[in-house]
Amino acid sequence: MERSKKIVCAAAVLLCAALAGCSASGTPQASHSGQPKTARYAQERYAQECSQAQRIALPVLLRAPQRDGTLMMLLSGDVLGGAFTTVSVCSTRSLVTDGTLTVQVCAQSQPEVQQASFALWKISDDASEYVQSVSFRCDGITRGYSFAQLDRSAQYRVVFSCADSRGRMSGTFAVQGVTQQAEEPPQA
Repeated sequence: MERSKKIVCAAAVLLCAALAGCSASGTPQASHSGQPKTARYAQERYAQECSQAQRIALPVLLRAPQRDGTLMMLLSGDVLGGAFTTVSVCSTRSLVTDGTLTVQVCAQSQPEVQQASFALWKISDDASEYVQSVSFRCDGITRGYSFAQLDRSAQYRVVFSCADSRGRMSGTFAVQGVTQQAEEPPQA
């Protein structure tokens, strides 16, 4: 029984990985501007639906999460690929970029299609600075957005979260334009 669960989970991750990709031909669904009330609910833009013409492959060695509430990531070249299982919020490690980060996500939510977002944060030793949030629907369709003109000497994090804190989502993501991933200090 345990082996069949692993096979089903791996198949689901591979399906989402096959869908991961975004082309510049996507069309914005809507646009909002202005200062965010709070970082969690600030939705400045909606992610663009991605066409299937151009795919960004997740790293081949990426393992599928085996437990609920888990995030797995692997940097391969300039793409940080990841998969998360049954989370309401999760975050990448700190990343350094070449000036542009393109985030693609393919997620499904439980129990129904929910709104979610990914937010970009600029990280420093003494503070975190909110950059922008992008909304997407957890409906199994790959969506993406590019953050341009980023500071090449700064570190950034991408935070994925459900709009409803009781919601849970599972899926895959790819962050392109990563030059390095910051080392995480060992947990005591």
